[in-house]
Amino acid sequence: MKCKALFIKHLSIYSMYLTSKLKFLFVCFLFFMNTTIGQNKIINDLLLTLQTNQKNDSLKVNTLNDLAWEFTKINEDKALEYATKAENISKQISNWKGNATSKIRIGTIYTNQNKLKEAEAIILEALDVELKIEHIYGIGRAQNQLGRIYTLQNNIEKGISYYLKALEHFKSLELQPLVASINNNIGVLHDRSENYKKAIAYYFEVLKIRRELGDKQLTAYTLSNIGGLYIELEMYSSALEYLNESKLILEKTDQVYELSNVYANLGMAYFKMNKLALSSEYNKKSILLNEKLGFEKKNVPIYNTMGALFYINNELDEALSYYQKSLSIIKKYKLNDYTSEIYCNLGNVEFKKNLYQKAIDYYLKSLDFAEQSNNKNTQLEANINLALSYTRLKKYDKALKFNSKYIQLKDSMFTKTKNAIVMKASLEEEQMELNALAKDKIITQKELDNSKIKNYALSIGLFLLILLLMAIIRGSKQKRKADLAIIEKQKVSELLKNQEMKSINAMIEGQEGERQRIARDLHDRLGSILSMVKIHFKSVEENIETLKISNIKQYEKANQLLDNACDEVRKISHDMASGVLTKFGLVAALEDLKETLEETNQVEVEFIAHGLDNRLDNDVEITIYRIIQELISNTLKYAKAKNITIQLISREDNLNVSVEDDGIGFDTKDERNRGIGLINVASRVESLEGELHVDSMIGKGTSISIDIPIKEI
Repeated sequence: MKCKALFIKHLSIYSMYLTSKLKFLFVCFLFFMNTTIGQNKIINDLLLTLQTNQKNDSLKVNTLNDLAWEFTKINEDKALEYATKAENISKQISNWKGNATSKIRIGTIYTNQNKLKEAEAIILEALDVELKIEHIYGIGRAQNQLGRIYTLQNNIEKGISYYLKALEHFKSLELQPLVASINNNIGVLHDRSENYKKAIAYYFEVLKIRRELGDKQLTAYTLSNIGGLYIELEMYSSALEYLNESKLILEKTDQVYELSNVYANLGMAYFKMNKLALSSEYNKKSILLNEKLGFEKKNVPIYNTMGALFYINNELDEALSYYQKSLSIIKKYKLNDYTSEIYCNLGNVEFKKNLYQKAIDYYLKSLDFAEQSNNKNTQLEANINLALSYTRLKKYDKALKFNSKYIQLKDSMFTKTKNAIVMKASLEEEQMELNALAKDKIITQKELDNSKIKNYALSIGLFLLILLLMAIIRGSKQKRKADLAIIEKQKVSELLKNQEMKSINAMIEGQEGERQRIARDLHDRLGSILSMVKIHFKSVEENIETLKISNIKQYEKANQLLDNACDEVRKISHDMASGVLTKFGLVAALEDLKETLEETNQVEVEFIAHGLDNRLDNDVEITIYRIIQELISNTLKYAKAKNITIQLISREDNLNVSVEDDGIGFDTKDERNRGIGLINVASRVESLEGELHVDSMIGKGTSISIDIPIKEI
C-alpha cells in the first residue's frame, strides 16, 4: 500500500510537466510557428518578387525577411540563409527597421534549434536597434523573444521580467491578441514556479480577453491551461469543467494538436478521481492523435499514465510494457526531464514483484537524474522507495541513510507544499463564496423575474382582454353592417334583375307582337291588293291578242314581277309570323331552318331532336328558336365552320339545347369575344331561368350548351 501511494504521488509529479512545461512549449510553438494553408503560394509569390527586384532596397529586405519567416516553418537552413541576406543588405542601406526584423528572424531560428546563447545575443542586438529607432512594436517583439529564451534556459524570473516589459508595450498599442499571448506565457511561468495564485489570475485574464475577441481556438487553449492547473491543485471537478469546455471547442474546430493534450489531461483527472475506465479511454484517444500527427514525444507522459492504470490493477507485465515504451522514446530524443520519473516507475514495478535489488537499481538511476534536473518531487519519492527496498533486504543502515535524506528533503519542501495547500484552500473558499453569491443572485433574480413575469402576465392579460372585447364589439358592428350591406345589395340586385327580366320580356313580346302585326298587314292589306292586281292582269290576258305584239314582252315581265311580289309578300308574312313555328312547333321550325341553311351550300347542318313529343309553351318555343337563330348567325359570321350540329334533348322537366361547330373557335377568357350576340343569347336564356355553358378553344371549334326548365302544354 505504501508503494502504491508513493506511485500515485509520483504521477502528480509528471502531470506537472504535462500541464506546465510541455504546455508552455506548445503555446510558444503555436505563437511563433503558425503554419497557414496557403504557405506554398505565399512562398512562390515572394520568390517571384525577389527575382523581379534586383535592387538592394527596402522591398528586397522585406521580401527576404518574409521568406525567412515562411521557411522557418519548413526549412530552417533556408530560413537562416534569407534572414542573413536581409541583415546584410539592411545594414548596407541603413534600413534599421528591416535590420531588427532580420535579427529577430535569426534569433527565432536559433531558439528553435536550442542554440539559446546565440539566440540571446542576436535578439539583444535587435532590441538595441528597436530602442534606437523607438519602434514600440519591435521593442515588445524583441522582449517577448527574450522572455521565451530565458524560459527555455529555466531562468523563470528573468523570463517573467522580459514578458512583463513586452506586455506593457503591446498594451500601449492596444494589441489585444498579443496582450493575451504574453499574459498566457507569464501565467505558465508562474505555474511552473508553483506560484499558483498569480498563475490562475493571469490565465483568467487571458480567458477574458480571448472570449471578448471571439477567438474560439485560443480560448480553448486557455481553458486547457486552467484545467491543467486545477489538476496540479488536485481540484479535479474544476479541472474537468474547463477541460471539457476546451474539448468541445477543439473537436468542433478540429485542432488535434491541443486536443491530444486535453485528452491526456482528462485521462489524468479521471485517474486521480479513480475513474479508471474513463482515464484509459481518454489516454488512448490522446495516443492515437499523437501517432496520427507523428508526435511520439508527446506520448511519454501518457504511456506513464497507462502504465499506472495497469500497475493499480496489478497487471505488472502490461504496466512494464508501457513504461518501457516511454523509456525508449526518452532515450531516442534525450528527454532528460522525464528520465528520473520513468526509472522510478520501473523501480515500482520491480518492487511489487518482490525483486528488491532490481528495484533499487532503478531507484538509484532515478535519484541520479532527479538531482541533475533538480526535480525535488522525484528525489523525494526515490529516497523513500530506496529506504523501503533496503528495509525489505534487511540492509537497515542504507535504509536509514535514504530515510534521513527523505525527511530532510520533505522538510525543505514543506513550505512549497504548504503554499499549494493554502492556495487550494483559498481557491476553494473563493469558489464557494462565488457559488454562494451566484446562488443568492440567482435566487434574488429569479424572485424578481417571477414578480416581473407575473406583472407582465397580468398587464398583458388585461391588455389582451381589452383588445379582445374591442375586437368582439367592432367585429359585431362590422358584421351587422356587412350583413345589412349584403341584404341591401341583394335587394338592389334582385330589383335590377326583375327590372331587366321585365324589360327583356317586354322587348320580346313587343318584337313578336310587331312581327305579328306586320305579318297581318302584309297578308291582309298588301297581299289582297296584289291579288286584285293579279285578277286584273288575268282579265287583260284574255284580250292579249288585241295588244300589240311589241308590248307582249313588257306584259309578261310585269306579270312575272307581280307573281314574284306576291310570293315574297307571302314568304315575308310567313317568316314574320314564324308560320312554321306557330303552326307546327319548334322541331319543325328548326328542320325548316336546317334546309334553308343547307340550300346556301356553305355549311352542312345536322339536327337531332329527342323526347319532344309534345309542344312547349309558345313563348318558350319562340325564345328558344331566336336563341338558336342568334347562335347560328354568330357561327356563320365568325366561325368559318363547315359543319353545325343542333341538338334538342328533353329529359323530364329539363330541355338541353346545344349548338356545336367545327370552326376556328375563340378564347372564352377574353371579354372582347363576348359580343352583343352572346349577350342577347345570355339574356334570353336567363329569361327562361336557364343556364348557359360556352366551351371553345382556338382552332378546336365551339360548343354551346343550354339547360332550360320546361313545362309541356
